[in-house]
Amino acid sequence: MKSYLFSYISLAAIILLFAFMNSSIIILCFTGAWFVTILASNIFEKQEKNNLDRLYSTVSVCINDIVLGRYIFVFLNYLVSFFSIIFSNFFFILYRNSTFSLVDTLVGFSLSFLVFSAITGVQMPLFFKFGYIKAKMWSLIPFITVILYRKRN
Repeated sequence: MKSYLFSYISLAAIILLFAFMNSSIIILCFTGAWFVTILASNIFEKQEKNNLDRLYSTVSVCINDIVLGRYIFVFLNYLVSFFSIIFSNFFFILYRNSTFSLVDTLVGFSLSFLVFSAITGVQMPLFFKFGYIKAKMWSLIPFITVILYRKRN
């Protein structure tokens, strides 16, 4: 969990940087979703690094429970990052005496959830099938696709 704590501190620094640049809540949510999708592979890295497959085989847990648990864990990471972004943005709104836009927040959540679910929807099955080391390069495909699509438009 140390790596996740450091990652959330990094996310807070990134969000503060974007907030000081007067970025909209939509950009903040999109950045948070992008950041959490990068963190999604961290659990697979820890599994391979610490050889947790042997541990999983000693307990009476089926593979479906492990898969479901990882999806829930990644989704909860997304929700924690989203709510921390909304919470920190609220303080910047109070600091600047500006108005809170519920519509922008809902659009930001919708777009960030779309990006998050699309990228993790491609990444997670790759990590489950091939493992972290083999799927690491293939998991970059969604990120590269989003970057190329953005540059083209």
